[in-house]
Amino acid sequence: MPAQTLRDGTVIPSFLSIAPAGRRGNPGNQTNMSLRWGEVVAISYPTDSDNINKQVNEYTVKVQHKDRNKSMSTVTYNNVQLMNMFGGFADVLKYTLRVAPASPAPAAGNLGTGAKVLLLCANGNKHEAVIIGGLRDLANDGNQDKQGDGHNLAFTFNGINIVIDQNGQLIATFNGATNIDGTLTDDADPDAQGSTFSMLQDGSLALMSPDMNTSVVIDASNAQLNLTGSEEVDVNSTGNIVLQSAGVLTGGATDATLLGSTYRMNEQIMNTEIETLADTISGLFDTAGGTLTTAGPLITTAGALNIIPMVGGILAAVPFASAGVAIAAAGAAMTAAGAAMTAWGVAITVFEQTNDITPYLSSVNYSD
Repeated sequence: MPAQTLRDGTVIPSFLSIAPAGRRGNPGNQTNMSLRWGEVVAISYPTDSDNINKQVNEYTVKVQHKDRNKSMSTVTYNNVQLMNMFGGFADVLKYTLRVAPASPAPAAGNLGTGAKVLLLCANGNKHEAVIIGGLRDLANDGNQDKQGDGHNLAFTFNGINIVIDQNGQLIATFNGATNIDGTLTDDADPDAQGSTFSMLQDGSLALMSPDMNTSVVIDASNAQLNLTGSEEVDVNSTGNIVLQSAGVLTGGATDATLLGSTYRMNEQIMNTEIETLADTISGLFDTAGGTLTTAGPLITTAGALNIIPMVGGILAAVPFASAGVAIAAAGAAMTAAGAAMTAWGVAITVFEQTNDITPYLSSVNYSD
């Protein structure tokens, strides 16, 4: 359309139109029905003064406008909300979108690294635009789709990578917080990258450290739980730690574990018997010692009298008889002491069960 000149000499450029004063027309605020796409350039948090709803984040989006045969232009949409997948207050999926940095600015005609989103306006109202999804950034996205991946789901958010592959396996990998270009942030540790959580095809579960030397594995195929710590495995509890199994093997598992309660019960029985026998033996030895002490002087006296000629034997008979009684009593005490010592030995033999220590050792639990 050529430029127009009004009666007062005003020139109206060709890209503008004119209408008589007072004539009502559609300003276009209720006819924005097209699906738009653009780039997120700013975020407004509920506490920010320019946030209208004060409950959820709002975004500023630069949108590529192209209506019918008109030329393309960039239009800024303010206070745009992000769609909630579940549409309720009890069930919510919330996340933030990456905002294009102010610098460095993209080359002329190119988009920046901000999130690429799709917008629709409720009832065609430009001021009620909603982000309904996003588009792959083909210029910066290095995650090319591959036919060999089959039916799968994969996403990465702030360094956490989640994959559900064509076999139904889930693998979550930690890589550390990232910048908008996918590089690690300054406070992210490159050496911490690679921790994984996996749910495998056979039903096994695995937690692995980056170096694979520390892990917790539930091996469904072999019905095993494996705990591995390259340096140490600590188990802490303010209550009991209960192990119930067919057997506990520690170290080289070469020696049977001692059954302490059974051992101590039988040892206590043996010690009680030995203590009683020790008291008996001590008393018998005291008795024997006393009688021998009595017999000694009598034998000495009888020996001296026995030297006297003719009558010495007669005179020594009485002391010899008395000494004999004392010696007999000592012999009886020694005999009883011998029996007690034999009983002592029997008590030890019973405890040791004729060199069989099996009753005191576990048949299933072993250590080294």
